Amino acid sequence: RGITAEVAVSLAERYRCTLLLVGRTLPGEEAQETAGATELPELRQVFIEARRRAGEQVTPALVEEDCRRVLREREVRDNLARLERTGARVEYLACDVRDADAFAAVIDEAYERYGRIDGVIHGAGVIEDRLIRDKQRDSLERVIATKAGGARTLGEKLRPESLRFLTFFSSVSGRFGNRGQADYAAASEILNKLAQELDRRWPARVQSINWGPWRKTGMVSPEVEREFAKRGVALIPVDVGCRLMDDELRRARKGEVEVVIGAATGVGREQPLLARAANVTRGDDGSAEVLRTLDLRHDRYLDDHRVDGLPVLPFAVAMELMAEVATTARPGHDVTGLRDIRLLQGVTVADEAGTAMRVAAVPGPSSSEVNVTIGEPGGGRRYYRALVDLGTPASASGTTEPEPQPLPDLAPFPMEVDAAYRELLFHGPLFQGITAIEGMDERGARAVLRPSTPGGCMTQADGLEWLLDPILLDSALQMQVLWARLNWDVTLLPAEIRAHGCAVPAHMRSRDPVRHELRIRPGIQPPLCHADHWFYAADGTLLATLSDVVGVGTQALNRLAAANA
Repeated sequence: RGITAEVAVSLAERYRCTLLLVGRTLPGEEAQETAGATELPELRQVFIEARRRAGEQVTPALVEEDCRRVLREREVRDNLARLERTGARVEYLACDVRDADAFAAVIDEAYERYGRIDGVIHGAGVIEDRLIRDKQRDSLERVIATKAGGARTLGEKLRPESLRFLTFFSSVSGRFGNRGQADYAAASEILNKLAQELDRRWPARVQSINWGPWRKTGMVSPEVEREFAKRGVALIPVDVGCRLMDDELRRARKGEVEVVIGAATGVGREQPLLARAANVTRGDDGSAEVLRTLDLRHDRYLDDHRVDGLPVLPFAVAMELMAEVATTARPGHDVTGLRDIRLLQGVTVADEAGTAMRVAAVPGPSSSEVNVTIGEPGGGRRYYRALVDLGTPASASGTTEPEPQPLPDLAPFPMEVDAAYRELLFHGPLFQGITAIEGMDERGARAVLRPSTPGGCMTQADGLEWLLDPILLDSALQMQVLWARLNWDVTLLPAEIRAHGCAVPAHMRSRDPVRHELRIRPGIQPPLCHADHWFYAADGTLLATLSDVVGVGTQALNRLAAANA
């Protein structure tokens, strides 16, 4: 399960190898009574009722363990199905690696059946974080035995003369420590030192990779992920982790035993919109200048954002670009917000030649502010401007905007989302980030939006991370457009935004769907629509806000949706 399964899938896809997978979870067939429970609250209720019927004890801890068991089994079944679809030869063996005799028998049987084992990745691990004063001995033994005990059995039973590599999945906690993880850090450091010893003695290459936390599938809960974000620790995207693992297997040299892999934060993080910049210069005064050409062959998102048939730079992408240039001027800082964001003149992109732009950042009124403008390369017309607020990753702790007022008895949205994109909006597939609209009336709306990745919007951007996620922001602006179409029968184009508050930078978020709240400001009338936006994670964590978004609308612009249809 977890990151080990992701690595196995990537190896199977690339090499079509024979994989013997060892795990303690028995996948089996799921019981009929739980098979239909897809959401965790629903699954909990099933087990509560089952325990009551059986006269068994019902406690939160017992019910949670019941749920975890079913979810583990589902994950194993799903991952096995993914592996089989790659065309690789896959066999799953159920064994608890803490049982040295049972694990040794699995290894012996593999040699007997196949004659050799070419490589081993030891990714087993359990986390039971507690402060030392709260730690129980049996918990400590489980944590250490799963990692270190399994590794010891491998060291004793593998045949080094025919082995090509042995890779231990250790943790950065073994190298640097981590609060509440004394046992996990100790187990990881045992792997590091065992790898040193075996690499010296064996002809095979032995490595211990000290992984930082992975996004989504790593052993990181949402609560721990938020703590990482507060401390400026970025999460490793799954595709990037798998690629780096493959690089280590193919390119690492013997003697390079302890390897630390972690995601970059601030300094050194490549910015997706600047990856193809023609020229980047920095001044000693904290200024920066970037020359950037918008090109449909690279900036694929432009083809899905056309006005009267012409590709136009989206307002939200301009925000992302200004944020990226601001952090280029001030490396090591994260964007905590943008203010006074103004569209001065739209940027139309020539289909063949592209459009060149100059993005300039100069120090703002305070040390944490940067003034950024987008304009013509020669310094003539200006297209956009904003004041970008910067801070350390830990300072991006929230926004000052109040929570949105509730919308009791919210009216249902009168059509399917697909129909809204066909009939009321002009956005192509890459910008169709609204996945569900839960309701809308004169007060505002509630919706579910899909986050995006640079790799889905541009060429050669796989593994890079947004600062703001312009597709997500644009999807929120689309909700304001839909509101104006239904209430005023006009189509809006964004003109200015008073402020964008970034509570959790986009590169520190999960990629789960985002809850969006739209509130229309009172007393407005055509052609100006003033509205506020809030973005929430699935667990209710505030991610970002847009304050006083001003859209300008006319009925004449309704032709954009008609052309799209």
